[in-house]
Parts: sequence; structure tokens; C-alpha cells
Amino acid sequence: MKKLDIPCVDKRHVITSVLESIANFELSLASIINTEADEIKIIANKLISSKLGDINYNDILEFQKSVNNIFKLLIKMQMLIQFKTDHIISTIDIAKDDSKDTTLIYGNPEDCF
Repeated sequence: MKKLDIPCVDKRHVITSVLESIANFELSLASIINTEADEIKIIANKLISSKLGDINYNDILEFQKSVNNIFKLLIKMQMLIQFKTDHIISTIDIAKDDSKDTTLIYGNPEDCF
């Protein structure tokens, strides 16, 4: 059986990786929000340029429900990010107290040094 190649990672590296993942997730959420805003603008422009008889109100309501559901999901995801951020901030505070601690989180100590 092949031995797993687990890299040597200390606390600071783990904290940095988690912060990077939070930042990337935030960028993804921002992209989704921008896409939704663009779709709303398209629908609004169609409404402005159309005549009242051309408007299908059921389609508008369905679109609004869709946007509402997406934003509810985005809010839930933002809450998860906040929990993750709060946890990593408390971890950073603990790491400051243990600044000389080089304990490995992952990896085989014999392979790291």
C-alpha cells in the first residue's frame, strides 16, 4: 500500500490557509450577487421599455421568488463564513499566546526537518 504524502503544516500555515479560503469564498459570493444584480437590471429595463399589455406579471413574480431564494441562500452562506471567521480569529488569539509553539498540525515530524 502506498504511503500518503501529507505535507508538513504548522498552526500558522493552517490559519493562513483558512483565511485564504474565507477570502475566496467571499469573492465567490460577490460574483453571485453581481450576476443577480445584472439579471435584475435586464428585467427592469425590459419592464421600462415594454407596454403594460406586454408584461406577464406571473413571470415577474416567479423571477422575484427566484431572486429571493438566491439571496436567502447567500445570507445563510454569509452566516457560515462569519462563524468560520470568528473561529479563526479566536484561533489567531490563541496562536499569539503560543507564538513560539511550532507544533505540527499535519505531517510526519521526521519528514519535516
